[in-house]
Amino acid sequence: MNNLNILKNTLGVVNDADKSLMNDMPLYKVKALFDGLVLADVIDFGSKYGEFISIVLNTKRKDVATKHIIYVRSILETMIKNQELENAQLVESQKEQDSLAIESTCVIVTSNGKSNEVQLQLTNMPKKIGRPKSENALSGAERSKRARDKKKANKLVTVNSTLSKSDSERYNRMISDGYSLSWIIDKAYAYSVSMRLD
Repeated sequence: MNNLNILKNTLGVVNDADKSLMNDMPLYKVKALFDGLVLADVIDFGSKYGEFISIVLNTKRKDVATKHIIYVRSILETMIKNQELENAQLVESQKEQDSLAIESTCVIVTSNGKSNEVQLQLTNMPKKIGRPKSENALSGAERSKRARDKKKANKLVTVNSTLSKSDSERYNRMISDGYSLSWIIDKAYAYSVSMRLD
């Protein structure tokens, strides 16, 4: 059984059983403490500590149960220490491998002939999904506004016409006086409507 949490839970039950025996709890109640572990099928009865737990569960004498509980506790404590040591070594080994992996992706970079700098270089950069981001990229709201404005602008008429010399002079004079082309068209339209009514 290599699961550290199961070993710790089993040790907790064994410690409770040991205290209960010292406090003269009846043997059947001490045995009942192991019911949860037995039902969960987490006790490895083929192991040394499992054999001792089996003796505790089958004995009818408190002194035999007490002696074997002490054996079980000792074995479980040793197993837990060994497992924790293995886990610590595994974590340390993983950190070393991670460190080596990071060092292997670092390169020395010289900038403007100054001191050398170590920079991280990622060879397998993950590709971003979606629209590529440029310096002048617009946000979603800005793109939506631009699309709405463009839709509105499609209903507008763009005037691209060359006026005669005299009309150009009049147009330039009116623009310099502060009139816009839209104002000029409004007035011309109003005049044409009034002429039709007459």
